[in-house]
Amino acid sequence: MINKINKDSLYILIPLAVISALFNWKIFPISILIGGAIGILNLKGIHWAITMMTNSTADIMSAKGKIIIFSIFRLLGVFIILSMLLYLKIINILATFIGFTVVFIIMMKEGFKEVKKL
Repeated sequence: MINKINKDSLYILIPLAVISALFNWKIFPISILIGGAIGILNLKGIHWAITMMTNSTADIMSAKGKIIIFSIFRLLGVFIILSMLLYLKIINILATFIGFTVVFIIMMKEGFKEVKKL
């Protein structure tokens, strides 16, 4: 399912970035792609954490603690990266949000499709 989300995200993000480039916006296309990449990497991080918890031979409380700590550091990393890119004026926050939202919407769509199968 994650590979399908990645593929579908790219099918939307790349044309969206190309369309925004046609309007002569300088940092909008790269910002959309960076937002999408952050969304995809965030999904991979969540998948990794859940896989770690379900495959853990340790008790469930220990695994939950590891997931919480990993999630805090993952979100802190996203915040630091976005803050640095904004400070250097490499990205536009609105376009980054658009890219991130595209991945989130596709993730929700695929999740609903999986739930319907049950």
